[in-house]
Amino acid sequence: MTPPGHDDQPASSPLDAEREKLRKAGYNDTEISQILVARALGSSGPAADVSTSGQGVLSGAVSSFVAIGSYARSTVFTIRHDLATIFDAAASASARVGAAAMLVFKVAVISVLAYAGWQEWRQHIISATEIAESQARKIRAEECSARVESAAKNMRLSDLENGIYSNEELARDCDPNYAHRKALEAACSTKLNTIIDAISTLTTDEFNAKLDEHKKSCAITDADREAANAKIAVMENERKQRVAEFASQIQDEIKAKKQFEAGHYEEAYKLASDRAIATDALETKLARKPGDLTAIALAELSLYGLFARKYSQALDASERSLKLRASLSAETNHAHALMMLGRKDEAKAIYLARTGETVDNKKWEQVISEDFAKLRQAGITHPMMAEIETAFNPGPVELSPPPALAAATKAEDHAAAFKKAQEEEKTATYMEPAFSGRPGAVTAGAAREVAWQGLFVREFAKALEASDRAIAITPDDLLPVTDRAHALMFLGRTAEAKTIYLAHRGETLLGKKWEQVISEDFAKLRQAGITHPMMAEVEKELITPSHGVASMLRQLPPPISTLPPLKRKEK
Repeated sequence: MTPPGHDDQPASSPLDAEREKLRKAGYNDTEISQILVARALGSSGPAADVSTSGQGVLSGAVSSFVAIGSYARSTVFTIRHDLATIFDAAASASARVGAAAMLVFKVAVISVLAYAGWQEWRQHIISATEIAESQARKIRAEECSARVESAAKNMRLSDLENGIYSNEELARDCDPNYAHRKALEAACSTKLNTIIDAISTLTTDEFNAKLDEHKKSCAITDADREAANAKIAVMENERKQRVAEFASQIQDEIKAKKQFEAGHYEEAYKLASDRAIATDALETKLARKPGDLTAIALAELSLYGLFARKYSQALDASERSLKLRASLSAETNHAHALMMLGRKDEAKAIYLARTGETVDNKKWEQVISEDFAKLRQAGITHPMMAEIETAFNPGPVELSPPPALAAATKAEDHAAAFKKAQEEEKTATYMEPAFSGRPGAVTAGAAREVAWQGLFVREFAKALEASDRAIAITPDDLLPVTDRAHALMFLGRTAEAKTIYLAHRGETLLGKKWEQVISEDFAKLRQAGITHPMMAEVEKELITPSHGVASMLRQLPPPISTLPPLKRKEK
């Protein structure tokens, strides 16, 4: 260990030499540090102004830290010397104590200077930013207060009472919750739009319930009302357009059927083709893909195509129909088209594969034989027809009478009618709300037909359910009420049935008295073999002098005494 006082100090640096030079010029250590900092920052020399007033806040703070660093650097070597003395066993006790005291002093001085520098940095740099922000907030608050006061002076009382006054710019600039509030409004508008979009699938009560629930958490703004009204107007226009399209399709279907029955097959095919295209477009618009209605229209098109001798088009229409919905009716047209195109093996495979199956409550063999007979009547024949009929061997075939002349009491006719009525109700339930927004007269009429035909196939529970559906839609219509009474009677709920039968005496429906309609219904049911002991009881209580003997008396000539007097001819 080198003893104290030994000349082993490190070589002086240019900065130390400059410090020594300034000391000799009479500057103290603080002034020397400031001069050196000023030179380092680009000052012109010792004569430069050592004050920090011209350097700005940041320059003054940096100067202080540089000065503190310079002082600490100058004491590093003396601190090393003091540490060496303290740990030198050869040094005297007084020298070691003195070195320790100097070391503590120097560390204390450096700590004080560092703390002072930190305080200066915090005061002039950190606090200055916070103060500036605080002042900016204060200025903005004063500005907003003035704008609010000005807006209040210009506000009309009527606008305030009607809740239509709004200053969006003022709210955006001065409302601290503006962004959050706008986000909530956007979310509420989205929820309201979802309710509006579903309006076509909701009843009035369901829509009002959803709207009331929405109002519990969201306010409906004027913008929401305008958007909702615009959307509802668009939906109403679309509904009217769909109604017009649907009505046009029904008219085309009726026209095509009339043309077909009149033997104008080309015209019938053209009308059916237009209808199939329109139905496809309509279903694609409503359900984004063609469905059952398009399949039915294509099956009809394939039938008309056969009679118009457009066999390729008939084949294409039947195949497209079968892809959308499996149907034996379309399958018959498919087989006929294949036969007429000469694809006999494919046609024969279909004809024989379906043997024994039922189409519209008829055996497959009977349907095919009747189709062949109709085609022959139209002058369309093929050698394969006789071959297929021989394979079926159904015996002599006579064409079925037109639907209008079919016997109403045949069980198979009623079964087919009941099935058809169910399909028509299903279609009406699907289509009518899409056009008019809710079930109406078409759906009610289809349900009423299900109820009536259900009586003849002894599906009394289904008949009751169908009549209830019809009454729910058209409560003022008495026809489904008659069906409901009949169904209750056959289900053994005679007290309820009798109450209905007797409650409507004297009322009119279909231009007839209630009593007459009930009696005619009973007669039709008896002809179909469907009877009940209560029928006679109800008829007995319903018959009155105005409906029975009196009605027969009205058919007789009036008594002589009541005849008008004969007028003598003038000469």
